[in-house]
Amino acid sequence: MRVRLAGWLHTATPTGFLLASLATFLLPLIGWRGLFFLGVLPALLTVYLRLRLPEPAAWQRGRETGGRAATRALFVGGVAKTTWIAAMMMACIIFGLWSSTFWAPTLIVTMLTATGGATAHAFRVAAWSGVLTSLGTLAACLLMPWITGRIGARRATAAVFFIGSFIIVLLAYIGAALMADSVVLFLCLVPLLGFFTNGVFALYTIWLPELFPTAQRAFGAGFAFSLGRVLGALGPIIVGTLVALTGSYPLAIGVTSAIYIVGLPFIVLAPETANRPLPA
Repeated sequence: MRVRLAGWLHTATPTGFLLASLATFLLPLIGWRGLFFLGVLPALLTVYLRLRLPEPAAWQRGRETGGRAATRALFVGGVAKTTWIAAMMMACIIFGLWSSTFWAPTLIVTMLTATGGATAHAFRVAAWSGVLTSLGTLAACLLMPWITGRIGARRATAAVFFIGSFIIVLLAYIGAALMADSVVLFLCLVPLLGFFTNGVFALYTIWLPELFPTAQRAFGAGFAFSLGRVLGALGPIIVGTLVALTGSYPLAIGVTSAIYIVGLPFIVLAPETANRPLPA
């Protein structure tokens, strides 16, 4: 049940993106300031969650007995290897996502306006790409517990999604956008972009907590994800630089998709946790 619910937990992300994509259709009515404040409202939920969500029983027992592992334990011995490997895997998938799928609306607007299309129409089509991306991601999140169970190993599942992300990015940006110069074909592939490049995060809501002992689990998973975001932020910078050099969004994004191949060795080095007890 833990694996199933952890995988489904990430459905919140595509649901949020889906709602945000649909909210953009309100732009003519409420303006960008209205959208901005609409986006702020969900943050108020954190107050409720902080007050009402219970802490895990194992963590509570550790606190009652006075046990509080120092964060430095994450960077000592064998745990340190796991910490850095987890962070690098997260860096690769965040770098990949921010360097590929998140550029889909920009690419669509660029392609449609370059051929003389109206800007308003281009933005509407771009908004629909966000909807399609979210639907593909949502499908991956819902299926992830079944996928991991079917494949039978966390590392093998990660490899499938890394390789799948690499292939679909090349097909969408190099094949559909650059070579075929077809927005329609690109849109047909957008759900698969969401499925692989964004859906892979549902695997890590399952896998990351399994990598760390109870007392270090929250900080270990949080550190890996947060450092991954810091390193992943280099992706859009590199894409922008390559676009300036080549004049082509698809080509720039296709080049940066190599990050998924770079990430494969980290998967091999990561501990396998499928069908094993959680670290105490």
